[in-house]
Amino acid sequence: MNSLVHCVSRRALLGAAAALGTLAATGTPARAQIDQSAYKFATWLGLVGQQVLVDGVPTYVRSVSPGIGKAFHVSMDGSALAEGLWQVSHSTFGIVDLFISVQGDHALCTFNTLVKDQ
Repeated sequence: MNSLVHCVSRRALLGAAAALGTLAATGTPARAQIDQSAYKFATWLGLVGQQVLVDGVPTYVRSVSPGIGKAFHVSMDGSALAEGLWQVSHSTFGIVDLFISVQGDHALCTFNTLVKDQ
């Protein structure tokens, strides 16, 4: 019995080592690699009047406004949304998970970002 546990433990360690080796050789999984432009004021400013997909539902970006410090706010059409965590996507930045506050037909995302616009 003890040799079986020892064998399983060795296999688990070898499997974990192989997975880490593969990860080091190929990089992190695609979903984990987030395009940093998704957190830039300039990226969202360029999307005003355009559609983004919120969990696959087309939603218009109404406005982008600076906040305090490095924060900024993105206002979207919220008529088809409820407050919560949503997957937001656009060809400019890919897919990001954002918390969206909704009041009536107004949806708001607030970014408190350290990513500097270039």
